[in-house]
Amino acid sequence: MDALARGPRALDLASGVDRAAIAALLTNARASYGSCRTGAPLEGDGERDARIRLDCEHGPLDLEIVRAGNRISAIHVTPPPEAVCAQ
Repeated sequence: MDALARGPRALDLASGVDRAAIAALLTNARASYGSCRTGAPLEGDGERDARIRLDCEHGPLDLEIVRAGNRISAIHVTPPPEAVCAQ
């Protein structure tokens, strides 16, 4: 989680992963949800993939990290399925 807080340059990404896209994803999440802290683990084996809840200032997010070998091959940040959309 420290690497996520420091930004995409600190992440050990797999070859071919678009660092600029990861940066945009994290920047947009921070702009929309404010600062976040690690919440409950939700699923995954912790080696190849993990999904955790982020408790953020403006609502929860789910963070999924997928690894290939020792490097991150994908990051997904989404509102949890049970989240209510503000209208």
